[in-house]
Amino acid sequence: MNSKVTILQDRLLHYRVGLFEHLKRLADERDIALSLVHGQASPLAVMKKDEGYLDWTLQVKNRWWVINGHDLLWQPLPQQLLDSDLVVMLQHNRILSNYKILFGGQRRRSKIAFWGHGKNFQSKKPRGMGERFKQRLILSVDWWFTYTQTSVQVIEKAGFDPARITCLNNAIDTKTFQADLASITPDEIRALKEQYGIPEHSFIGLFCGSIYPDKKPEIMIEAGKIIKSKMPEFHFFVIGDGPSAGQIKEAAVNNEWLHYVGVKKGRDKAKFFRISHVAINPGLVGLHVLDAFAAGLPMVTMAESKHSPEICYLVDGHNGYLTGNSLDQYADAILKLFNDKAAYRAICRQALLDAQKYTVERMAENFIDGIEKCLETA
Repeated sequence: MNSKVTILQDRLLHYRVGLFEHLKRLADERDIALSLVHGQASPLAVMKKDEGYLDWTLQVKNRWWVINGHDLLWQPLPQQLLDSDLVVMLQHNRILSNYKILFGGQRRRSKIAFWGHGKNFQSKKPRGMGERFKQRLILSVDWWFTYTQTSVQVIEKAGFDPARITCLNNAIDTKTFQADLASITPDEIRALKEQYGIPEHSFIGLFCGSIYPDKKPEIMIEAGKIIKSKMPEFHFFVIGDGPSAGQIKEAAVNNEWLHYVGVKKGRDKAKFFRISHVAINPGLVGLHVLDAFAAGLPMVTMAESKHSPEICYLVDGHNGYLTGNSLDQYADAILKLFNDKAAYRAICRQALLDAQKYTVERMAENFIDGIEKCLETA
């Protein structure tokens, strides 16, 4: 192999397994020796049970400290990778071992790249010391791998050379999900509607994801009440769990149109997407927007929520809606979709088309192209 590249991850997330499989294959084809180093979840993250497995990775022993509700990490770099031509690491202040790589002897042996957002888009203190420190470090690396074009703008604004930025277009495996969707039969759809007492021609909204305050569950409930009052055939399914799930469960007791179904995966999850017509997500939007696109569902969210960078995939009036921050504006946007059948069909078609733009395969191709460009630079 001509070049040696190491990617560091605090832990191997299950939804990244597909990306790294594709990336390893592409690296082998281009004569790049790719190593993936990861450790174990922190005490704060272990309950998420979100780790995956690949048999070719290098696992190291993470050292974690939890201080005032924050986890700090020291992750060793294996001795055999010290001569890497490029080291790609996550842009997290909490990974203390990053600083040894950035400012220690490793910098003289390897090019160094960050993989990240440029800033914490959900920070409660966007002008706090942590975010200011993160901003100062933006210029300390040789290359940037960003999640989306939104992140590119953050890095460019800090003064980083645009020619040394690779936009990955962050994605998840939507192919498997679309195969699940395609496998659902009419009988299964009919049985699911009968199970929840939903008439054949009802209009159905869906939320799927973690349920916590930034997702604005209270807006989901109140907007649902408005929609139901103007459209009696409306029903709303909520898939997921989290610290705010109790709000949904409690509201579902007294509102027969609201159905909380908990966590669903695979074909069970796909069934609910198949019977739904719109993704209702007033709060934070992240990667799950791609689930909606893959199912051909327009997503409706509030423009001023604390979105992740993937919000740039959602284009107002094109593949979904970005509404004002009032309850009435949000409910009205959903009702508009329901009442304008031609516009609704056009947005559904565009959502499906845009699902093809943001795939794990394309993300891996963007990643390997960026790695090659970085290695070629002086």
